[in-house]
Amino acid sequence: MPKMKLRNNYLERRSDTRFWQFKRRIPEDLQERLGKTLERQSLKTANVDEARKMRDTLVRQQDQRWASLRRQQALLGERAALPTDDAAIIEKGNEERLDPDYQPVFDEITDALDALVGAELEADPRLSQEEAFDWVTENTKAGVDLYRELRLWRGELTWIEIGENHLKAHPKPPGTAQEYRRAYKKASAALPPPGSLSDDPQAKVRVQRWTNALGTDEGLAEATIKKMVGALRMALKTHGTEPTFLTGLSIPTVKQRTERQPWSDAEISLLMSNCEYDWLRRAIIIAAHTGARQEAVAELQYLPAEDWIRFPKMKRETENRLIACPDRIRETVRQWVANPRTKSSISNRFTELKQSLGFTDNNVKVFHGFRRTALSRLTNKHGVELMHAKLIAGHKIGDEILRAYYSDYSPENLRDYANRLEYPTLEAWYD
Repeated sequence: MPKMKLRNNYLERRSDTRFWQFKRRIPEDLQERLGKTLERQSLKTANVDEARKMRDTLVRQQDQRWASLRRQQALLGERAALPTDDAAIIEKGNEERLDPDYQPVFDEITDALDALVGAELEADPRLSQEEAFDWVTENTKAGVDLYRELRLWRGELTWIEIGENHLKAHPKPPGTAQEYRRAYKKASAALPPPGSLSDDPQAKVRVQRWTNALGTDEGLAEATIKKMVGALRMALKTHGTEPTFLTGLSIPTVKQRTERQPWSDAEISLLMSNCEYDWLRRAIIIAAHTGARQEAVAELQYLPAEDWIRFPKMKRETENRLIACPDRIRETVRQWVANPRTKSSISNRFTELKQSLGFTDNNVKVFHGFRRTALSRLTNKHGVELMHAKLIAGHKIGDEILRAYYSDYSPENLRDYANRLEYPTLEAWYD
């Protein structure tokens, strides 16, 4: 039995297949280089004699390759130490590209890569030079690192690559990371690599044209474009490059008025029936009865002594907003206050919910549309005067004289009006 075991060394046959498999552990000093601990492959034969012959061939090939890799490591170890800091390689690349006769860092990187490729060709003569280069730069840690340094030296890393490096070094909340990646993707599609822009005297002009196109052609808001430019600027700083061509830009202002649509009874019923989270249903109920924004719902306070709801001031509001708590949602409000969620949680989960139901226009059907819903129902279905409805729903009163006239209204003055607001489709969901 021991003799048979030796004859089948590096061979195994699993219970779920009739074919023999070759399996051999990689020496520890080469595991990091190869990025794995085992060499494993199916021999596609059920005949043990054939499997042994194939095993012997693989062992010889591996022994040759491993010996070549060890010589390669020794060769690399004798070379001068390369700068490993991204900023240092970028700086050297910018300097050396101006003087083709003196490029010591470039020479070090390419010589090291040539040594890796040469060792791979020695280990597997069947490969072409190009195939060996691709294998080394995609499958060995040393090759991947050297190729990345070569692209750094050339200024070839894309906005997406340096952006991902920034997010890895400085993690962001999921929503923010998504916005940053959107900026990296758009920049990669429209701009040259950041390394080449650093050398380009027309870099700022190119970026200015891009930001203009974001505003005029794509209709992005000024604030959105500023956030995108800021994301690129931070990625460059993490990358070790001073983002001078991203400063002093004139961000276009595109005035776009988006008409927020109210939510119909059928749409509200669809949202509530498909919502996975009780807390999100509560947020929708509160917004539908009070017109509150997501951030206001997230931070609301219930005042039990007065039976009022206090919403923090939003945007251009000058003070906190107080309304009488509608009878229908009193218990819902209490449950919410006992276990609230953040604005980001409300926004992200509500967006996922509406998009899963086919509401894909993010600018028309929005959470803030419940304010329009409340206003419409109060005035059209329940006969509430528009100014009273605006006070309940937190809608801006534009006329200065009217604002002064209604400024003395207390939440109690409006309690009866607030209680008129009803949604038959929500009856099953109140706490």
